[in-house]
Amino acid sequence: MDDTALTETLKELGLSTYAAETFVGLQRVGPATASDIAAVTDVPRSQVYGATDELAQLGLVNVQSANPKEFRAVSPSTAGELLRSRIARQTTEMVNQLEAIRAADARPEQGESDSIWRVQGLQNTNQKAIDFLESADSRVQYYVTAAAFLPSAAVDALEATATDGCTVSVFAPADTAVAERRPGLAADTIGFEHIDPPAAFADNCTRLLVVDDSAVLIGVTTPQAPREEVCFWSAGEQIAPPLAAAFRAVLRQ
Repeated sequence: MDDTALTETLKELGLSTYAAETFVGLQRVGPATASDIAAVTDVPRSQVYGATDELAQLGLVNVQSANPKEFRAVSPSTAGELLRSRIARQTTEMVNQLEAIRAADARPEQGESDSIWRVQGLQNTNQKAIDFLESADSRVQYYVTAAAFLPSAAVDALEATATDGCTVSVFAPADTAVAERRPGLAADTIGFEHIDPPAAFADNCTRLLVVDDSAVLIGVTTPQAPREEVCFWSAGEQIAPPLAAAFRAVLRQ
């Protein structure tokens, strides 16, 4: 089994190369000495002790004070919990520090400017849509062409928005499996309707979201990247309202 992808993932989670390789190796051999670890990994024996020290500080390895020392990796589930907690803690610290920098700068809170912005990549475009859904005050109209553009987190946001008293309408072409793949759309508080793709939409349109009269988002793909969604959005006081009115008119056709 090639461990390259797993090692790279551990490195992305903050481990050094030698620590990641050592941890994977210990999952294979169980309690092991430095020589044992070097024999089953590409980690030089002289580097094993530094790698295990790093892992021990993270709680990922237990050390037996024998001669020679032996090392035992924690279980995969325990490692997952430890790394998740570490990332959550670091993320919280990062956000607090950034907020402190912004507060120290003494600038007024930044609103959405009257511009059209772009975001790309499915995870990022979905998150922007969810952010808009969570900001809704009165009504939401959301047209999607595939279930991928309506992840579970978005359905949860739609349900929460509807529960808070907003009028929520979701539209999808009849030949998609959006409703079947997202059972949460069956909630009594959410209106769901199959419609023909609006004539005004190009074939590469992926989604359209209108929130109140203050935010709009439209997704497209391009010939250069047919599997990569790009979304254009605006929440400015000058641009968003007329776009919202125009898009609502398109959905009513």
